[in-house]
Amino acid sequence: MLDSKEKIIHATIQLVYELGLENTATSKISKKAQVATGTLFHHYPNKKLLFEAVHQYILDEFVFQLMGFFDYPEDQIEQQLKKAIKASLEYWTRNPMFFSFMSQIMHSGYYSEVISRREDAYIDKQLGQAFQLAIRKGVVGKYEYKIVLRILLKTIFEISGMILHADTDEMKKKYRQHGINFIWAALTQK
Repeated sequence: MLDSKEKIIHATIQLVYELGLENTATSKISKKAQVATGTLFHHYPNKKLLFEAVHQYILDEFVFQLMGFFDYPEDQIEQQLKKAIKASLEYWTRNPMFFSFMSQIMHSGYYSEVISRREDAYIDKQLGQAFQLAIRKGVVGKYEYKIVLRILLKTIFEISGMILHADTDEMKKKYRQHGINFIWAALTQK
């Protein structure tokens, strides 16, 4: 059974998907989560803090899905990186509500410097070592890893959006394959 904070987060994700970020009122969230409005405000005193918590929740889920790809010997980093790129695309296309929330927050006034810095630090902490290893091993180009990691994640996210919004399954398949090939070619360019 979910606790009240989790209920609020799940309700927020679902309502943002259904109504849009700007139309998701706290009263609707508390009703959907089946918690009192006072409970919502006890946990999240305002929408900005609530949206930051939802952003972090989704980011945690995304990174958790990728962590297993980097628990392998160093000599397998290329294969693991390729699998992680594919898994990232699959993650966002399997979770359209998460994708919708992240897409809307990134293009809103709620996407603050706090969220951006926290996102960068978190991604660096969780995935930076694996990416640095890939650079040291010559698997990817010798780039400033923090910048390339950020570009990589944004590119994966944008390609995922193209896949989600494609009109046909054939186009989804093409976007997925071309996206993977494009990302890999960009990363390995020396």
